[in-house]
Amino acid sequence: MPRDQIFVGSTTIVLSIVTFVAALGLWPAAYELTLAKKLRQRFGERGARGFYLALSLVMLVLGVAILCGVRPSFAIPESDRSERSADVSS
Repeated sequence: MPRDQIFVGSTTIVLSIVTFVAALGLWPAAYELTLAKKLRQRFGERGARGFYLALSLVMLVLGVAILCGVRPSFAIPESDRSERSADVSS
């Protein structure tokens, strides 16, 4: 696995943990961000916490997918693409 893939996946998971802490309400500074203030005004405290929770879950899933090497077909490197086409034709 390439180092950059490990870096991006683990960074995404760490940010997921940070947003989960914000969703629990243990990091009040997160609710001072502009988007969180707008969500709080429109949907209340539960809406802002729900936003942070949803964001945390999405980032966790993305981080795990990155670390597992999941990627769309158009993002497969040229070297892997030729190997996969040889495997399919066999």
